Order: sequence, then C-alpha cells, then structure tokens
Amino acid sequence: TFQPTAALPLDTQIWWRVTANNDCGSTASQVFSFYTQPGPGQCGTGTTTDVLFSDNVENGANGWTHEAAVGTDSWTISTSRPFDGVSSWKAQDPSSISDQRLTSPTVTLPSDLSGLNLQFEQFRLMEGSGTTCADGGILEISVDGGAFSQIPSGQFLVGAYTGTVSSGSGNPLAGNQAWCGLATAYEPVIADLSTYAGHDV
Repeated sequence: TFQPTAALPLDTQIWWRVTANNDCGSTASQVFSFYTQPGPGQCGTGTTTDVLFSDNVENGANGWTHEAAVGTDSWTISTSRPFDGVSSWKAQDPSSISDQRLTSPTVTLPSDLSGLNLQFEQFRLMEGSGTTCADGGILEISVDGGAFSQIPSGQFLVGAYTGTVSSGSGNPLAGNQAWCGLATAYEPVIADLSTYAGHDV
C-alpha cells in the first residue's frame, strides 16, 4: 500500500505503476491511471458547465430586488469593496432590529442537469463571535413562487453557516443557523440545489 503525503489535485488524471525490486534486479508493472474527483461545484473532466444565471453587478440591478420586512432596507450597489470588477451588493449592519432581503430574479432549474448549484462570494462584517451570532445572514429559496424557506446547512458544499443567532435580542432570525462574525476577505459559498431540479427558484 502507499499513502501520499500531500493531497492529490482535484479533477486531475494521475498515473501510477509498481516496481518490484530484489537482488536480481527490478521489474515495473504496466502503467495505470485514474481521475481524482472534481471539487465542490466543479464539472468533471469531459463535461461542461451550463450557466443558468450569472451576475457580477456591473450592469445595475439586473432583475434583483430588495426590501425590508422589518426596519430599514439598506441594500445598495456599492463600489466600496467589490469582489470582482467595480461593483457589489452591500447592506449595512444597523444598530436597530431589521430584516433586510436581497432577492434574485427567478431562475428555471432544468430537470436533466446534474450538479445544480449556486455559487457566490460574500464578505461579512457582523456582530458575533465563535458560534454565537448577534446579527446574521441566511440563504433562503422560494420554489415555484411559494414561500421562502432557509437552505439547510447540509446543502452547503463550501462555506456553511458559521453560528447560531442568539435569542433575546428580538432578531427575526433568533435560533437559526446563519453567517456572522468578521471576515478578513471574501469567502466562497457553494450550495447544492439538485433537490430543486425542474422548478423555478
């Protein structure tokens, strides 16, 4: 047996063979190969990515809407800290209780595509330390025009929620898992959407 000392690269063809040695010489086996699995949200070798919706916020709202169910809606397109290009969506972490929402345009998820996922980058600067959040952000989904419900932690391939929103402060998300705390850079999030295939989300 052989155990590599470093992680193998993702979605890569690896070749290997075995060489037997003894006092009379050595003999190498034939060469074998295998492909390592793709990373979360990646298409495997020989497949292609079908992008159903993409937006870098460089052309305005592009179908996105925003509102506040409680408090003030501070969502705006900002140039203060973009991930890529010059613009990004930004909301303030207010001192009073609020429930601010940024909603994407409707996207139809085909029933015949595998590996359906949502990918985005986030930079959060919110109160909270460790696994306790005073403030927080969550990802919700509406299927076929129905009510919004939270994407559960088990569906995150990368970038799962970082804590639980504390109760007693009046936060509308109290008790929910959420993203919170102070990030030092943009962090990727990849959510598995395969259970919603064949629906408008």
